[in-house]
Amino acid sequence: MLKSLFVALWSAAAALGAAHGYGVWETRRAAAKVAAPAPGAELRKARPLNVPIVQDGELLGYVVVQLAYMVDVEALKAARIDPEPYLLDEAFRLIYGDPSLDFRRLEKYDVDRFKRALDARLPARLKSDAVREVLVHEFNYVAKNDLR
Repeated sequence: MLKSLFVALWSAAAALGAAHGYGVWETRRAAAKVAAPAPGAELRKARPLNVPIVQDGELLGYVVVQLAYMVDVEALKAARIDPEPYLLDEAFRLIYGDPSLDFRRLEKYDVDRFKRALDARLPARLKSDAVREVLVHEFNYVAKNDLR
């Protein structure tokens, strides 16, 4: 009786483990297909950007943004310009000048609108379509009191 119970539990555990392993494998395989950039495209990560939040003349903290961007390598060679400084400048201008940004509740910030604005402004600034898409990797707020 005890042997039968042990075999049943062992079979159930093996089946559950196999199902879980297959699920993890399938998820990673699907993610690898999606993450592969198009031919001639390259994903680059920009350096972190710190945007000061000033209210009534007092520094309250910083919004820390980490961006990534997909570039067309051939168009970038033709433009002969590094898009990162322009990307960071546009991001700084958008965040610093945005009256709808409530640093106390960043989860309410419309990151899609921010990303669309960057995607729209960059080609005009670069005079090239070398940057295909801007991705938001990180968007956080750090209070002044939390800094060393």
